[in-house]
Amino acid sequence: KLDEKRDGGADKNILTIVLGPDDRTLASVDRVKSALSRTWDKSKVGHANWATQFREAIKVNGGAEEDDDEGEPEKPSTLDYVSHAITLPWKLMFALVPPTDYCGGWLCFVCALIGIGFVTMIINDM
Repeated sequence: KLDEKRDGGADKNILTIVLGPDDRTLASVDRVKSALSRTWDKSKVGHANWATQFREAIKVNGGAEEDDDEGEPEKPSTLDYVSHAITLPWKLMFALVPPTDYCGGWLCFVCALIGIGFVTMIINDM
């Protein structure tokens, strides 16, 4: 017979169980969370650097705004625009090479070698 004064009354019995992690599991989860947080922060920096590579590849003279004596940025010359138009495909191709923030720089190294091999292949076929 069920106790009428407990949860559920005389018709049913209700049991509530609260599970909590032990200290060892909690410490392990905290370490993993901390490591993932650091990795995520590094990834954000890598993404920002990679985006900067593309922005600089698209802009004439890499978007460099060097100040002259009067404090005004120097305007690109006609030759700068012509050379930019000629080299834009190559700039964009090598902007695809990821920055050294990924895989300890090895991904950058391997992709750069592949790009250099591709350019060499094209020049060799000319």
